[in-house]
Parts: sequence; C-alpha cells; structure tokens
Amino acid sequence: MSPEIRKKFIWAGLALVGILAIGILGYWLIGGRQDSFLNVLYMTFITITTIGFGEILDFSSNPAGRAFTIFIAVCGVGVMLYVVTNFTALVVEGELTGSFRRRKMEKVARNSKRHYIVCGLGQTGFHIVNELHATQKTARSNRYNQRPY
Repeated sequence: MSPEIRKKFIWAGLALVGILAIGILGYWLIGGRQDSFLNVLYMTFITITTIGFGEILDFSSNPAGRAFTIFIAVCGVGVMLYVVTNFTALVVEGELTGSFRRRKMEKVARNSKRHYIVCGLGQTGFHIVNELHATQKTARSNRYNQRPY
C-alpha cells in the first residue's frame, strides 16, 4: 500500500474514532449521564451506520438530543462514505489494475515463441544481451521473427 493511501486510511480511521468519541460523550452528557457506555456506544453506532433500529435513548422531549443525533448522523455518514470510497479505490485501482497488467503479460508470454526476455540491464544482463547478439539470437537477426512491429 502506498504512503498516500495509508495516510488516507489513517485520517479516515482517526475521523471515525473521533466521531464515535464525540457521539459517546455527547449522548452521555445529553442523557444526563445516566445511560451506560454500551447504550451510548450502540446509539452512536446505529446512527453513524444508518441502521436506525430506533432510538434506544429517549429524545422525544429533548430537542438538543435530536439535533445532536442529526449532527452525528451527517458527520458519521460522511466519514463512513469516505472510508468506503477509499477502500473501493484501493481495490479497484490497485488490485484490478495489477490483475489486468499481470494477465496481459501472461498472455504475451504465452503467445511468444523463440523469444528471450532479459530482465535488468546491469553487468550480467548487458553480458547476456551481447552474447545473444553475438550468437545471432536477437530479434533483429532472428530469421524466425519476421513479424513487423
């Protein structure tokens, strides 16, 4: 994974943790500090993920609680969308591009006959290319390779 993508995932994760922390603290304070940690975490989670089983904390007569829920929902959905978008981009751009490139190379290699592939042109690779040229095994002098390029 590239440093740029890693950085995006770190920021997305921090934003998600931040929204969870703000939601937990906010619901706990708005609820009069009476609700359990699990209840306020659950309320934050179902709000962020838009599951919406129903309010487990009663805010029917508490406008501040409802406004806070709207705030958490908008911010949470935005962060979740950012996380999903980054994950999708990683899968589509990284994996699929690499897969298509690999398939294309495999197809070219499978269809190639009487070819030599030299990977790297350091001292050894340069010596091998010179040897292939000296023994007339190069593409230009090879009589079996008559396809125009």
